[in-house]
Amino acid sequence: MTHARPPIDDRFLPVRIEALVDAIDADAARFGPVAGWAQKIARGLERVVIQEVGELHRHLDRLYAPANPDLDALAEPNPPWNASGPRLHEAIEYLLHQASFERLSDVGVRAAIRAGSASGLRVRIRPERVERLSLHVRGRGVATVRRVDRRRPWRRYDLELPVYTRLAVVAQLKDEAGLRLKLFRDIPVADVEALLPHAEATMTMLDRAMVFGAGAGSLGSLGKVLFGGATTTSALAIPAAVGLGGMAVRSFLGYRRKKRQRTSHRTQHLYEKNLANNAAVLHTLCRMIALEESKAALLGYALLASGKAKADDLEPVARAYLAERFRATCRYDAALALGTLERLGLLEDRALAEPQHAHALVEAHWRTRDTTGHHLDAIGHGATRPQPGP
Repeated sequence: MTHARPPIDDRFLPVRIEALVDAIDADAARFGPVAGWAQKIARGLERVVIQEVGELHRHLDRLYAPANPDLDALAEPNPPWNASGPRLHEAIEYLLHQASFERLSDVGVRAAIRAGSASGLRVRIRPERVERLSLHVRGRGVATVRRVDRRRPWRRYDLELPVYTRLAVVAQLKDEAGLRLKLFRDIPVADVEALLPHAEATMTMLDRAMVFGAGAGSLGSLGKVLFGGATTTSALAIPAAVGLGGMAVRSFLGYRRKKRQRTSHRTQHLYEKNLANNAAVLHTLCRMIALEESKAALLGYALLASGKAKADDLEPVARAYLAERFRATCRYDAALALGTLERLGLLEDRALAEPQHAHALVEAHWRTRDTTGHHLDAIGHGATRPQPGP
């Protein structure tokens, strides 16, 4: 599978923070005095944001431990929040939302499941096994895949498929005590069904025809012998029984072999697309949150401090800059940027701190740890980051 780079329309900034810092530093004509302080301010912002997210990760890890299927140590008998209640699920929902994931509605999940097969792999969905299931996506794009022409198998052609750049699965099965967390990359919409934990690999009609075709042929030959003028039918009873038994065994073994091949295909498919599982998903999402918040706050500060934008029009100005400088068509979360700047004291009553003072403020916050419990307080109050507009 090869990937094109289509325009991105999502909540995250598809630019590395190092590239953003370098771009601001190198553009004194646009950003004025901020250009000379971008490196230091960015480093200070990252340290504070990572400090806040680190505290969130530590508490989430403790909370998830009793429900972690991979836990290799004794979990706390009384975790900080009740792991059997809704608080764990609320915290995971908050984490995914802050990491710029969008939850697929039930309609979206059903549409994805109806979209087709996973590269020719058929799966059977067993909803009766599911206690809880939610799918979350971040980023949509298009991938180009090579397919075999069914009419002319010796020829191949390119096919463009819509994909989810990142897809997270939160699932709990009725026969399991743990909560499964999985994170995948570049998943075609038609492949979503193969990622569900309650899906089982099945055979396609072509597989069934290949398995039972040989047996049907043998049965037809045997019928010609039995009813095609043989002297006595009773003389062929034993050979017929042996032939039918052999056909049944061969068909059964062929069916099992094909089903194992399909299961192996599904396992390989999931392995190639898998990014993280269970507790590692929490770590990955926390890292995404820290990066997104740092980038949004840095760009917001640079545009506001240089006078290129005001708080009321920060979003469209930031989007225009990203499109001009990085050719990235994306959304920009102005609410996230302004909230971070206000929380760290860089923006008070619409007045912005000068670059040198801004650097001193973020360094002071990092030393005093004043905002370490920011995310935990947000979860406690049931808060989530507001959805930015299109």
